[in-house]
Amino acid sequence: MAQTVSQRLGFTPAQRAAYLNTIAGEAFLGGGGRDIAGVASNLIARQLSPSFSNDIMGVVTTPGQYEANFHYSPEQLAKENLRGLSKRDYDRLVSIAENPELVGGAFQKTGGATSFRGQALLKNKLPGDVMFEEQGNFYFDPVSKEIQEKGAALLGGDPTILATYQAGKQDPSVQINNYYSAEKPKEETKKEQNPFERLMLGQLFAGANPTSTSGHPFQQMLNSIQRQGNQFADNLVKQYQSFGGLR
Repeated sequence: MAQTVSQRLGFTPAQRAAYLNTIAGEAFLGGGGRDIAGVASNLIARQLSPSFSNDIMGVVTTPGQYEANFHYSPEQLAKENLRGLSKRDYDRLVSIAENPELVGGAFQKTGGATSFRGQALLKNKLPGDVMFEEQGNFYFDPVSKEIQEKGAALLGGDPTILATYQAGKQDPSVQINNYYSAEKPKEETKKEQNPFERLMLGQLFAGANPTSTSGHPFQQMLNSIQRQGNQFADNLVKQYQSFGGLR
């Protein structure tokens, strides 16, 4: 039976979990699954490069690098399926990230790219940068020829096979994006506005007493409602200031 990527790299169980958890957080998990192989190849390229840590745990916890890991400790990243993917999606991810032929194909296609960026920075993509999925990351900064040869010998693989690879469909019950989340974002509860405040603000923005020469229209309203309490007036001032008034 052919060795997995983790076996070829000699990962411990903790290192393997950190490797897979980082991919789950950084890759576009939809489409054909090819961006999963792309992020996997990036992690391995860094481990092989003398410019980065030679330990995969050191690679994925380098300060300021993999945003999906910013709030996790090495101990947390060492836990299997930290992101909470469904069994189907986790098995799908593992089948790609542990496949030397696919990860090796991505490594060869990118030249062992040590950098990638997501959709938010797509405007910075250059002609020579590599993308595996339309909604995925783009890859750049290849390693030296020597490291490229080392990676190709270690992983094998064929870029042409990866180009047409289609993994099984992801679980439709969860959200798929660059930063994978199995939880739907919580909707903020809208606070109902006090009817009187709404009336006062409506008068303000409609330009109350526009022909008056006795001062700012809002100041006029404050004078009329001052008797209702300073706290209410102060709150109304703060609301108006939030709209750019009383500078």
